[in-house]
Amino acid sequence: MEMEKKNLAIIILAVVLAASGVGNIILGINQGFITLQPEAKESLIIGDLSGPVDLDPVDSWDQASWDVLRQCVEGLLFYNVSDEDLPLTPWLATGYTFVDTTHINFNLRTGVTFHDGTAFNADAVVWNFDRLLHFMNHTGTLPSGLSPAKIHSLFEFPDGSPIISSMDKTGEYSVQLVLNGPYTSILGLLAFAATNILSPTYHEAQGHLDAYIDTSADRVVGTGPYEYIEYVTDDYVKMVRYDDYWMEPVMFDELIFDVIDDSTTRNYAMLAGDIDYLFGSMSDLWDTFNASPWIHFEALERPNLGYQYLGMNNKQINVTWRKAISYAINYTYILDEMWLGAFVKSYGPISPGYAAYFDSNTVNIAPYFNLTIARQALIDDPGIDTTGLTASDDDEDPLWEAANLNSLNYSYNTDNWFRADLYVVLSEWLEDIGISLADGGTDWAYFLYRAYGYVPGGYDELQLYWVGWGPDYLDPMNMIQPLLSNNSVSNSAQVNDPWLESKIVDYYAEPSEAVRIQIIKDLSNYIAGTLYPHAFGYHSRTRAVHAADLYNVAYNVAGNFWAYPIKRNLTWTPS
Repeated sequence: MEMEKKNLAIIILAVVLAASGVGNIILGINQGFITLQPEAKESLIIGDLSGPVDLDPVDSWDQASWDVLRQCVEGLLFYNVSDEDLPLTPWLATGYTFVDTTHINFNLRTGVTFHDGTAFNADAVVWNFDRLLHFMNHTGTLPSGLSPAKIHSLFEFPDGSPIISSMDKTGEYSVQLVLNGPYTSILGLLAFAATNILSPTYHEAQGHLDAYIDTSADRVVGTGPYEYIEYVTDDYVKMVRYDDYWMEPVMFDELIFDVIDDSTTRNYAMLAGDIDYLFGSMSDLWDTFNASPWIHFEALERPNLGYQYLGMNNKQINVTWRKAISYAINYTYILDEMWLGAFVKSYGPISPGYAAYFDSNTVNIAPYFNLTIARQALIDDPGIDTTGLTASDDDEDPLWEAANLNSLNYSYNTDNWFRADLYVVLSEWLEDIGISLADGGTDWAYFLYRAYGYVPGGYDELQLYWVGWGPDYLDPMNMIQPLLSNNSVSNSAQVNDPWLESKIVDYYAEPSEAVRIQIIKDLSNYIAGTLYPHAFGYHSRTRAVHAADLYNVAYNVAGNFWAYPIKRNLTWTPS
């Protein structure tokens, strides 16, 4: 199948864009000079900014891959993203019972089949968990030529030992999960993509006990409402309706993730009606989307759970410099000038979207733009020669601008406008505290593989870098432990703090939710006012853009796309 990225309207727009600039096109649409009316379509087409990186559930760790996997494979538990509160819901399991703190019994759903016709049962569950433990090398059987699954640290205690001991069959439709010790976040972990259930029949025959699923060439066979067909690299992912799904089958014959990496082209594809649902909407077009009778624009007030921040290499940049940098950044400029007020200031990894786990007191503790505090931190450090410098708020102080106290590099991917533009202003802000900033801009792949730990030792190449993190599962500790624990492969800032590590251990062993909430709050205040591991950026708000004739669309602060409930009103006409 060959996917057309642009219809005639988009081609015309591209020509006009080249001649007149994006701003003129936006003005033309807003003023009604250009009208785009979508054609009727039978498929559900998603405009995505990138294709999946890894479609093996045990090795996937990027949003684009999860968005695809969520449609075709399922787990024992599921965060119901159609509910704003994201309740944890039994899914391929019908229920569970804690025998004690290390043994959990699950009753499994009957009458479920995989897309290849294989029956879902206890044997399938055990096979998948054995495979999970194998690829995390928790069994010690992983061949030397294979790297452990990227997500292995999520399934390990803070000391690096495995959380899961085994998944055992107790009946045709019942299993028991055995843990190596109490772990209060285990149910959330079971809703994570890595524990989704594949068909043993298909995947064992394809050799997927010895190798990961090949994203570019292989299939993913699960129990989900859509059956995976193919991924043409950097072009599209195609799925079709699974008619034997255990719930009501979906409305659409076909689900397409159309990969359009250029943001402008992708957004105008939405205006032209070439796609039904848009990932990565441009803020310049939000008013246009909202005004279009053919498009539904949804803006949630509750901040997303994701977190954007300036990473700082804690191994190379000490706490004095981290504090000074945190206070030297003009966050108001980032939020109001660069992002036009679209996002919410962050005070650490825990978003206000986490409700009870967010401590409003952190707002009073976290750094804000204050050159006097930034400069005083450097003056107070006897290891830094600040002779002749005084702590003032003058951002044009020639003595500070001429000072050569430190030099750092700023790493970013050049195809991201915000990260690229940030280099310019960040250079000016850090010059005000005696730091010269080197331009470390590179292509996306080079940056990705270092910022997310895919290259051994890659973190040592990073000093300052802008990056984001979203929760793998919805436990708030999943925003702290992966980013800040010295056991985590995602600890790009190379944080190594014994007190923080001790609180993580306490959290995972604590049965009381009230106590766990307080641990998160204590950690948030410590991170914000003492550790300064990152310069805290912002949390986004969900802004969903889709065709106005779609309904039952799931909006949620986790940013998780789920196609199953979506339907199209076939008699809809714009008002």
